[in-house]
Amino acid sequence: MIKPINDKILIKIEEKFQSTSGLDVSTVEQNLINEQAEVLAVGDEVKKIKKGDIVHFKSWSLDNVEYAQGKVASYIREKEVLGIIK
Repeated sequence: MIKPINDKILIKIEEKFQSTSGLDVSTVEQNLINEQAEVLAVGDEVKKIKKGDIVHFKSWSLDNVEYAQGKVASYIREKEVLGIIK
């Protein structure tokens, strides 16, 4: 696994979503949901977010990286996280 440095957070964005009714969500809804991701790892300077958290973030600030046989994760900075979903 990759260990981010400084204030960086490594996240995994899920590609496929379904609504609670079992129907596929609209493109607009999917774009909103795609701004949510699971935290895979955090840098040493990250204070409020931990591995396993689900976060809502600014989606235009992603730096993608491939790891573990074609899986893709993204880097963001802690300040780009808008909230932790509980």
